Amino acid sequence: MRNDKTIGAVCQPMAVREVDDYNSTRVEPELDSSWSEMDKLRWWAGLIFCHTGITIRLIQFHDNFVIVAGWHNMTIHSFIETWNVMAGIEIGWEIAKDKL
Repeated sequence: MRNDKTIGAVCQPMAVREVDDYNSTRVEPELDSSWSEMDKLRWWAGLIFCHTGITIRLIQFHDNFVIVAGWHNMTIHSFIETWNVMAGIEIGWEIAKDKL
């Protein structure tokens, strides 16, 4: 169910951290399938920030999402496309980091 209070509002990344547990690493909080699409994207943005230091803000207008990263905005027309574009941002950062 969509939270109408977030429609048109700029949403910050969720506070996400990685915790080392002896032989493995886990994420807190874990992704919760019951969250709204916006909260799932905020979680993903928080994890990307944790890995890269890149802050991705999100705006939702009805069924469209806007990714705001720095001075750049990108409108995307579905949740899964937004998730995939965000994955591309993280992958691009990983590739660029290895080239430096």
